[in-house]
Amino acid sequence: MASTQKLKTGVIGLGPRGFFLCTLIDEHPRMEFAAVCDLDAGRFDPLKKHVGNRIAYCTSLREMLSLPGLDAVVVTTNDPDHKVPTVEILRAGKHCLVEKPMAQSIGDCDEMLLAQRESGKVLMVDFELRYCVLFERMRELIERGDIGDIKLGWAVDNVAVGGNSFFHGKRKHKSFIKSLVLQKGSHTIDLLNGFMGGNPRQVFAMGGLDVFGRLYSPDKRCRDCEERETCPYAIREKTRVYPEFYDAQVPLDDHCVYGKDVDVDDNTLIAIQYDNGKRGFYSECHFTPEYSREFTLIGDKGKMRGHFEDGRFSIRVSYRHSDHVDEYHPTVSGGGHGGGESGLMDDFARCCRENSTPLPDGVAGRNATAVAVAAQESIASGQAVEIAKAP
Repeated sequence: MASTQKLKTGVIGLGPRGFFLCTLIDEHPRMEFAAVCDLDAGRFDPLKKHVGNRIAYCTSLREMLSLPGLDAVVVTTNDPDHKVPTVEILRAGKHCLVEKPMAQSIGDCDEMLLAQRESGKVLMVDFELRYCVLFERMRELIERGDIGDIKLGWAVDNVAVGGNSFFHGKRKHKSFIKSLVLQKGSHTIDLLNGFMGGNPRQVFAMGGLDVFGRLYSPDKRCRDCEERETCPYAIREKTRVYPEFYDAQVPLDDHCVYGKDVDVDDNTLIAIQYDNGKRGFYSECHFTPEYSREFTLIGDKGKMRGHFEDGRFSIRVSYRHSDHVDEYHPTVSGGGHGGGESGLMDDFARCCRENSTPLPDGVAGRNATAVAVAAQESIASGQAVEIAKAP
């Protein structure tokens, strides 16, 4: 496409993430917000109020893909429903940005990869943290050789908001999200995979449900609970309004976080062997006091620590055979996730315009999914799990 032509883009799936990405597209100087698609036409109401008839409203993907001049589609459907629309979008000759996780099985990821290769179009996974100023700076220091050749890496997800975010509704069930490592942790696993510079080939994992679930009837709800006013996880509203996303209203589920129907692990430890001989470790905990991401990378020349918490970013680099330490504190000029949201959308528009490969491409998406899926298999079997090469 011409360098001056705007990328006509649609969005399928109008949950909170879908509405948010609509705003990013609508405000982007190189993109044209062209259409939305959802099975529930009632979800169009906030957009009709704020955007009006300058976009198309579709209740089927086929209808959206038939729109004249459409260049790209962003997929923000529920996690189990990423593969089918992504494959259809690519086969229709459109570029595609799909929300993480790329899919819930390695086989589905492979089908999406094959569809991308056959179409020749861009397939990007919504790993916006690749464009966060902290992780961009870490990557620059690594590529500069500050810690030498990385041999070992640790990544930690401390998820203080786990109770409120994941244990009230459908995401507390493996039948819907498979695991919280896949749903939540794939962001951080993708970053770790990128830093290690290889493809994961073997995984061993342990995990458990040790704080949430286990106690009460699955029918117990916050609205009827005698501890509603004191419980830190109590849901007190029926809906949440997002003023920044067209005043969209999203219903809230208030099932008890301690219900006996909870079956996803609330803590997980994973060891990863890469095809380049490097090794990585990932941990995720949903009952920590803090909400942060932490990385430790050890090379043959030094060690790097990266810390992400409440919009504060820090990097500490120490060196072998030396007392010298360098510290960096990247600053954000604007945008969510340390500038990652706007950075990802900028790169998606650029890649579509140039028909080039994005940083978080389909292989990166597959690698993150593969680690999470293999980890769940390993937890169930107590054995290490091999990961097959991508087709």
